[in-house]
Amino acid sequence: MIKDKISLSKNIFDQYFLILLIIYITFQVFIFANTLSMVPDELNYIGVSHGFSLLDRQPPPIDYGSIYWFLLKIFHYKILIRLVFLLFFITPVLLIPILIEDKIGRLIYFLLYISFPYAFWTGKLVGPEILIVFICTLSLLCLKYRKLKLSNVLLGLGLGIKITIAPFILFYYLLLILKVKVPAKKFPIYILYFALGLWLSNPLNIDLYLMHLTSSSNVSGDISSGILNKISLEKIGANLFSLNWAWDNVMLGSFSQMFLNPLLLVILTFVLFQKNNKLNIIIFYAFFVVSIILTSSTNTMYVWYWFPFIPALIVCFSDYKINCINSGKTRALIFLLVLIVGFNSYKNIIYTSRQISEKMSSIEFYRGLNETEACLRNSIPNIESKVIINKLDFGYRTKKLFPTHTEKLHLGSEIGDEPTIILFSRNNIQNPYNLESLGKKVKLNYYGSCSDQVFIFYSD
Repeated sequence: MIKDKISLSKNIFDQYFLILLIIYITFQVFIFANTLSMVPDELNYIGVSHGFSLLDRQPPPIDYGSIYWFLLKIFHYKILIRLVFLLFFITPVLLIPILIEDKIGRLIYFLLYISFPYAFWTGKLVGPEILIVFICTLSLLCLKYRKLKLSNVLLGLGLGIKITIAPFILFYYLLLILKVKVPAKKFPIYILYFALGLWLSNPLNIDLYLMHLTSSSNVSGDISSGILNKISLEKIGANLFSLNWAWDNVMLGSFSQMFLNPLLLVILTFVLFQKNNKLNIIIFYAFFVVSIILTSSTNTMYVWYWFPFIPALIVCFSDYKINCINSGKTRALIFLLVLIVGFNSYKNIIYTSRQISEKMSSIEFYRGLNETEACLRNSIPNIESKVIINKLDFGYRTKKLFPTHTEKLHLGSEIGDEPTIILFSRNNIQNPYNLESLGKKVKLNYYGSCSDQVFIFYSD
């Protein structure tokens, strides 16, 4: 009788999980399918991929592996490539029932996940960071079913796409050694499969890719030239706790801003700490510390360096067991877990809803783009004779109508003496980061607006 009640209770938790999952995926399909509101990086990447050939004997563009650019090229249709990356993005939640055995643990992890602003990120969706999360999650699936050769190929592929997967690779090998307890004599075989994945990511130019990554002219080389010399307590604090309202264009910010306060993370893992789960949590913290070192040693702390945190956190829940729901201790632990989720949701709801609102406004803008185009042409006399700096990050047509000159808008840079018109979207105006950076050396004068979406400024 008691067992039947426990089974029924756990089935109810699974039903809640399924309902929430359907709602979440429906929302994400809507966001990802509106590909005409791509951000500048995505527009740039799609353009780069069109001129890319897997047969070229040269370093891959922008430090990302050849297989990534090949993927963008073969799924070149804008909606299709977004839906492909949607699958990559939601893989961690789709695999929750497989990777987390306890039904209550599944629901709590998913509730925690959707309390992260990351879960509703609408920025650079077609980017290697999401592909890396997909690869990390699949490697955990392979690890669960002891498909160790395949998981090593996947991780080699991930490293060949983007070097920021490195902390997760350490995390995986610690699981392999300490938890799976793979014999040392088998490691050379797994290293060979890892090397195979690395080669598959850049089949004709793996040597050029590796040389390019370790050169001093890029971020990765900057890291390798002396990680510890670049770290300070100030950078670590900023990396973990600071707030920066950049979202779509350049994803700057902190771990706390994208996921949860590290102090809450400590409480969470303390609650999850059980005899059969303690090794998972200890290994997870090794990953967390290495991630802090990596992200705090770069000149620019991009939040997407933290994205492998999502699949790594699953491991903390994977062996967590709730044996008796009616136990007072169990109820207290569940209450504490729900309290952590609730507090994190409350903390992030304003930030997350603001980003969703901005994405919706960009979709609304694009739907009315014909009227906006006509308005802009009518609002700006002799538009052909002026330099247009286009900060409208809403899609291909606005880029074609007004070519982008963002190289003139680097922080602290000067705009030339010629008459210059600067177009801002509403979400740019709401975001003080953009105007503050422009206002450092450029005096902007308000010129007019088109609908409630586009604001026009000019510099004398």
